[in-house]
Amino acid sequence: MCVEKWMALYNQTKETVEQDAAGVTVRLATITCGCGWVRGITEMYQCLYCREWFCQFCAENHFGKTVKQYKADKAAGYDNAS
Repeated sequence: MCVEKWMALYNQTKETVEQDAAGVTVRLATITCGCGWVRGITEMYQCLYCREWFCQFCAENHFGKTVKQYKADKAAGYDNAS
């Protein structure tokens, strides 16, 4: 894992731990995407493999397809819509 990716993951983990310690509920918790955009954690996407959180724009780039494409694949019955 490159240093930049590790630091992004470390900072996101630190951010969530600090909010949890302060008693912030999940519905109000925020997280910072690698692009710098701060969003509510319920509006972010987490990669199952690298564990990093992404805003929708960065997630579509990271996962290689848009949300619309993913939903279309899933509706078409593909086993692996990812």
